[in-house]
Formats: sequence, C-alpha cells, structure tokens
Amino acid sequence: HHNLHRDPNYHHHHHHHCHQPTRQEHRIAYLASTITERLRPLVEGTVSQQLFTEELCRECRNIKRSAMGAQILRCVGRAYRVEGYRVLRKMEREKKRIHKNAPWERGNVRNRHGSGIGNGIQNPHDVADLIRDGWR
Repeated sequence: HHNLHRDPNYHHHHHHHCHQPTRQEHRIAYLASTITERLRPLVEGTVSQQLFTEELCRECRNIKRSAMGAQILRCVGRAYRVEGYRVLRKMEREKKRIHKNAPWERGNVRNRHGSGIGNGIQNPHDVADLIRDGWR
C-alpha cells in the first residue's frame, strides 16, 4: 500500500467510486471521436472514395510542408495501419468463432451491403493504396 502513494496516477481518494479520466484518456476519447467523425461520410457513403482520398491527400501535402511533417505522417500512418489490421484480424476470428457451427451459415454469406464494411467503401485497401500513392 505504501508504494501506491509514489505512483503519480494513484489518487488519494481511491475509496471513491467515481473515476476521474486522466489526460491520456481524454486524448484517446478526443482522437477516437475526431477520427470517427472524419470517417463517417466515407463509411455512410455520403462522399465518394475518390473525393475523400483527394481531400486527405491535400491535407497530407500541407502537413508534409511543416517541420517533421513527413516523418510524423509516416509514423502515424504505420501505427494506424498496424492497429487497423490487428483489429480486422480479431474481428474476422470472432466472426468465424461465432458462425462456425451456425445452421444458417451455408458457404460465404455476405451482409446486405455486400461486405462487412459500410456501403460507402468498396474495398478498404483501395483508400489506403490511393493515399499511399498520393504521398509519393
């Protein structure tokens, strides 16, 4: 118990049941909300993949002009790509586990949008490829 008081994240009022979000938790919530809203038009199909990609490339070109901009974009892009693939693999494993022995599953059944992703994205790899090509 004595060592807990040295932890900067330890709150003296640990007996209270309300959790005060840390600055890191605030940042995570803010980024998740921002990314969700930025992607919403693409996922919902209210903007075309091409228009979305063009706007994203325009923003990336502006960021690249700032100090360390290209390095930051590369670093953030890699992190999101790695995490995105990890989440997609996890979702795919979960889907297979749930539907493995389901009697209604006969072969490769697709949802009403024709894929596991919203109808605004024909192929999620297309966006990544278009953006990557735009950065070069």
